[in-house]
Amino acid sequence: MSGEEHRPTKTMIVVGSRGAGKATLKGNLMYKCGGVDIILLEKMEKAGVHNYGQVIEYCKEHGIKPSFEATDATVLFIEEVMKTDRPDYLIYMIDAVEQPAPIQLLGIDAKAARIIVVVNKMDACGWSEESYVRALQTAMSQMDGEV
Repeated sequence: MSGEEHRPTKTMIVVGSRGAGKATLKGNLMYKCGGVDIILLEKMEKAGVHNYGQVIEYCKEHGIKPSFEATDATVLFIEEVMKTDRPDYLIYMIDAVEQPAPIQLLGIDAKAARIIVVVNKMDACGWSEESYVRALQTAMSQMDGEV
């Protein structure tokens, strides 16, 4: 695809409890899916960015829109949404070790979104199927009233 062709933009929001790994996931997606080119990578390294969790903060500080390339569109991370916003993708991050705190989807119209539930830190609970199922059940019960 040439640089002159227009690629549609899709939006993604990542929600979840504090410490669930939201920033790390976003930085990882940006890095691995082409949102960080070699020039930006060199600038981040010089600025002391040494892990995925710091990528989004660096982008905010330097006025860079955090995004990455998917096969059919550019995916832009959004941090704050208005009540009428309809993200294309909503990722709900859950920490498998900690009991997830109830989240509010902040008035996001999640009905229009593709919802992805990510259960993070499974290694910390020995890849326990019980922990995984409990985390998914919690997510589903929290989203049931919202979605």
